[in-house]
Amino acid sequence: MSTWCEVTFVYYGNGEAQAMITASKEAEEKPGSTRKQTKSKTIYTEWFEGKEKAEEAVKDFKEAVR
Repeated sequence: MSTWCEVTFVYYGNGEAQAMITASKEAEEKPGSTRKQTKSKTIYTEWFEGKEKAEEAVKDFKEAVR
């Protein structure tokens, strides 16, 4: 069993974006990713095995959208 951390990526219509760790859970397999569109934003979730990988994904995202 592994600990999976969910990272949520939010893209706003005004060009801003953010990423954050939003959940964690124990599971045998990687949970599924999601995508949701609203009038003002698009929200993606992705699961990473372990907190370190999730934190790295958030860091990489923040550096890419500067």
